[in-house]
Amino acid sequence: MHADRIAELAKDESVIARFIDSRTQGPGTLPEIFARAEIIVCTEDSSTMISEAVSARLPVVGVAPRAHRFTDEEQAYRSFLIGNGWCRVLPIADLTPDALASALSEIEPMQENPLDALAAKLKERLPGPFSDSD
Repeated sequence: MHADRIAELAKDESVIARFIDSRTQGPGTLPEIFARAEIIVCTEDSSTMISEAVSARLPVVGVAPRAHRFTDEEQAYRSFLIGNGWCRVLPIADLTPDALASALSEIEPMQENPLDALAAKLKERLPGPFSDSD
């Protein structure tokens, strides 16, 4: 089901070009992609893509090479995301439609964006600067 849709999209070169463009166009290009996406599949080393997808409450699967070199801090961050069930990682060599479907079934997207929760707390504790008239 997902594999058929991916194969169908892959026939349209503009879809692939648009995705590749999102990496080179800089800030502001991901919201349009995320607004139309149901899932995100990206390389595991794409910290921005993974973080943005998690924050957008989309299921995200990172595909990983056999070996990678994350710093301890980056590895701890990835473990945090995976431990909360917000994303999964699959080795590229194991990427099959069934493996992708299984990984997606294990993801429970974030229910609330932490930035929205922080903004609500700030508004609650500092009502002056965050009045409804702003």
